Parts: sequence; C-alpha cells; structure tokens
Amino acid sequence: MTVAASDPTATDTYVIPTDRVREAIRLLLDRHTHQHFIAYLYLRSLAAREGRFDGLKPSWSELSDWLLVEGGPAGKPHLRPFWKGKRNAGQEWLAENLAGSYSPSSLRKETLRVIQTDAAGEFSLRENHAQLALEHLLLGARIEALALAGFLYRDYGFVGKASPTSDDLIDVFRRDFGYDTEHSAEFDTVYEVTWMGDGPWFELWTDSPI
Repeated sequence: MTVAASDPTATDTYVIPTDRVREAIRLLLDRHTHQHFIAYLYLRSLAAREGRFDGLKPSWSELSDWLLVEGGPAGKPHLRPFWKGKRNAGQEWLAENLAGSYSPSSLRKETLRVIQTDAAGEFSLRENHAQLALEHLLLGARIEALALAGFLYRDYGFVGKASPTSDDLIDVFRRDFGYDTEHSAEFDTVYEVTWMGDGPWFELWTDSPI
C-alpha cells in the first residue's frame, strides 16, 4: 500500500524501518491500553470516511490490514499491541476471525462507555467520545501517536522527492482518522506526540534482492 505524494512528479518510495516498527510495538505493549482501543480507532476511521459518528456499519475484516503480521503463532496471524493489566504469553495475538472479537456481544463495559450499539447491529461513538476513550480505554494516559502510526503504517510506502519526517507521518494519520483542524481538540485529548526514539523515521525502499 502507498501514500501518494502531493507532487505528482515524485517517484521515490520510502518506508518505516523495521527497527522503528519494532520499537513502536514495544512501546505500545509496555503501556496499559484496553484491548478494544483498536475497535474504537477503527470506528473513528470509519466515521471519518462517512462523515458521521452514528449509524456506522463496521466490516471488522478491514482490521486485518492493520493487524496482520507474518510470523505469528499458528492460527493467530493478527498482532494487537494493546493490553490492559498483566498479559500472558501470546495474548497480544488474535485469531483469523476478527469479527468474532468485536461483535456487540464481545464488547466489555469499558468499551460500551465509549461506543454504543443498537438492535440493528449499527455502532455509534458516544458524545464526547474522545474524553471517554481517554478515561476508559487509555486508562487516563494519552497514547503516543508516533508509536501508533509507526505500527499502523508499517506496510505502507510513502511517495515523495525527499524522505518524509515524523511530522509527515502524523499528518497522514490525522488525515486518515479525521483529526482535521476542526477536530484538533479531539486529537490532543487522545494522543501525545513526544516520543522520537533513535534513527531516521523513513528509509528509501528498494525491491532489489539483498
């Protein structure tokens, strides 16, 4: 998958280095995050696409694009780097049937304080959902946006004439999830952008054999 450049003459493709992705995953796993935060994040992206916060009809299989990672345990190909409390070995991995993990009957009370469902199986984000997500899904601590974006866009190529920066990564994340100027307060409620780590955020991609 690629993120197109604003300049149509750009041809170089850049990717997030593997070490950066691993670093991002470690940071996400080291904090306490409700495991259904990813469901909220997906519904927020769906709301951005549809321009509304209610009457959402999720296709949970779309989460596979975010979570599918090679090399996982047998029968569990999806990595969900979010967990609340003590995590047993392998609990961050999900089975193939993502829809079963996020059906209305599978949602916990913390999630239902942020998300609501109806008899038709449609989902809505509650009023003031960003503050509710901070309280109930992030346990009062904002999540690092660069770590989250580093994980979500690990398989994306960014096309440009020069290497993108961490600011460009955040800009793409904000665009895809609907955190435009009108929703900046919502972004600031849920996310922080303080972690830089070591080394470049992008490297030139090549498909030449090593």
